[in-house]
Amino acid sequence: MFSSEVVINEDRCHGCGYCVQFCPRECLEMDRGKIGPLGCNLPVVVKAEQCNTCGICARMCPHWAVEVFATLEVPGEATIREKVAGLPRLMPSPPLANCAGCQHPTVGRIIAGVIDELKLKDNFVAFDGISCGGSTVLSLDFGQVVGTYDDPIEMALAAKHAHPDKIVLALLNSPKFDITGYNSLMRAMTAFDKITVINCNDPLYGPWPKGWRVATPVGCIVPVPDEAELAVSENHVPMAEMAATFKGVAYSARGALTSVDDYEHTRNYIRTAIQKQVDNVGVSLVDVLCACLVLSYEAPVDCLRWIKEEMVTKLPLGIYKNTVYEN
Repeated sequence: MFSSEVVINEDRCHGCGYCVQFCPRECLEMDRGKIGPLGCNLPVVVKAEQCNTCGICARMCPHWAVEVFATLEVPGEATIREKVAGLPRLMPSPPLANCAGCQHPTVGRIIAGVIDELKLKDNFVAFDGISCGGSTVLSLDFGQVVGTYDDPIEMALAAKHAHPDKIVLALLNSPKFDITGYNSLMRAMTAFDKITVINCNDPLYGPWPKGWRVATPVGCIVPVPDEAELAVSENHVPMAEMAATFKGVAYSARGALTSVDDYEHTRNYIRTAIQKQVDNVGVSLVDVLCACLVLSYEAPVDCLRWIKEEMVTKLPLGIYKNTVYEN
């Protein structure tokens, strides 16, 4: 007899509700009467018999709080129980204490899976520039350098020039691009440098030197503590489209994490981008629209809905360039 089991680690759960939102068989629901150690409502399994061990709930969980197991019982033989989805193999520890629903760790999970799949663990270096410090690269189990307050693209370029055989990735988000990233990215794209850049487009535009002086691409309301007012703007940057115009760029794409299909497309984009560097064909860039919940007063799942319905209309998803150069 075959059975499925979804296990929720209450100590890690931030109550974002993504596991409930993305379960294709509605096996989970939020329990408003159950409060976890972190002070949030917890999801519970309500239809265990309907689970088909797809593992979507675990893959979409930003905090490694969900694991899925499959059990096979054969009369007269030993019971076999295997984990289908849970902690990524190259991430032995869960991410830092990100905001509930933050999708930076989800991007990190995808990167770890691709590195594992392409067998690049021993030849991969990541430079983490997520400006809030809430990135999952810190828990990746391979050689890496974390430079939160430095320019990760500049550091990646230096590492690539010093060690051309290494696969080098720069991970950053919109504020980091606004502060330091554009100049070094322009230089890399002009010079045909072979690095991979992943931008978590959260969407937060503008540096953070004093309060949150930010602007959003589609009118999302943003608290500005220093000025006690709301900032609303249309200051988005079409990064994937811009990168596609440079001859030194081999691959440019934009993905999102608002649905299971979006997750799979984004994973394919990131895999292709890293493969381009393996093939030594030019700069590869993936712009990922991510939830950053300090930007909105909505619940995490509502933030994803806002991204899908509003943000994607300004920054369409898809592949903008996929070119092979001769070495």
